[in-house]
Amino acid sequence: MYNELCVEFKKKKMEFIETEKRFETLIAENNDLQKYRNMYNELNVEFEEKKIECDVIMGKLNDQDLVRMNAQKVLEEYEITCTRLKEQVNSLEDEEKKWEQERTAYMEQFESEQRDNPSNPPGSSPSSLQGNFEDARVSGTPHLDCQCELSEGIKDEKNNICFDSMVDFVIADRQQLGFETNESSRETLVLLKQGDIRTSSTCIIEISDDEVMEICDSEEDNI
Repeated sequence: MYNELCVEFKKKKMEFIETEKRFETLIAENNDLQKYRNMYNELNVEFEEKKIECDVIMGKLNDQDLVRMNAQKVLEEYEITCTRLKEQVNSLEDEEKKWEQERTAYMEQFESEQRDNPSNPPGSSPSSLQGNFEDARVSGTPHLDCQCELSEGIKDEKNNICFDSMVDFVIADRQQLGFETNESSRETLVLLKQGDIRTSSTCIIEISDDEVMEICDSEEDNI
């Protein structure tokens, strides 16, 4: 009987020791759990802070995205404008080349007619000048168009004669130029250089001072 009680006591003691060990293990695990809970809380707080920072960054990214889209639209508008300007520049360059070719051809024709017709007044050729003014009007040069339109229909009020163009008027006026003698040995002849006549809207001829040439005694000997 005694032996049985001893054996049972030993079993109970072993169970107690094992239970005590499990209890200590549970206490250690509970401490670890509490530690993990604290870590979780800290991480949760940090997560909330990071979440707020993320929201702020997302707002900034959205603003930057709007700025980028607006800049992209402006860039596209600038590209369209640049393309149009390039087309205009190319068109103007082509027009300039065309006008330069026409001017060169006209000068060659004018010099040829001057050589072929030395009897024409110096610096003038009616047919070539008239043809060049008509060609310039067709080519669409604004400055020459204005000059041609303003010079058409010029009337010599003194002789009651109508001229078709400024060129004819200048040529006729040159033919009527003479020497004016004012009781002196110097006689002055005023010549108009070709291409240096400005016309106003009322078809009044204006001659700049630097375009007036005086031929003095040497011209008197040639008369």
